[in-house]
Amino acid sequence: MKKIPNLSKKALIISLIKDDLIHLRLVYGLDAMQINADDYMLHLCETIFSLMGIPEKHKHMEEILENYIYLTKKVKRINVLSSHTKLDKLAHEIYGYLRVVGRRLSKGGD
Repeated sequence: MKKIPNLSKKALIISLIKDDLIHLRLVYGLDAMQINADDYMLHLCETIFSLMGIPEKHKHMEEILENYIYLTKKVKRINVLSSHTKLDKLAHEIYGYLRVVGRRLSKGGD
């Protein structure tokens, strides 16, 4: 039986963000072909936000989610099959944004 590597929390979150980006790329592609895939959303952002310490019911959650969605839409310009570096860079960019938000919220900031 193959042993699953023990990922750090950061690596786990970045991996989840990349999984979300790959899935969203598929959903956006289907939408572009006028195939409604909204019922197949995984909502990984909820898990990602929780791991980042961003409370689900924070008063600015709508703004945080809108910024997350804005950043994830950049995946539309990435060929996920051949541009692993670009995908990694975008995942790290999103992680950086969420880290700043999480730190600000943990310090009692709005």
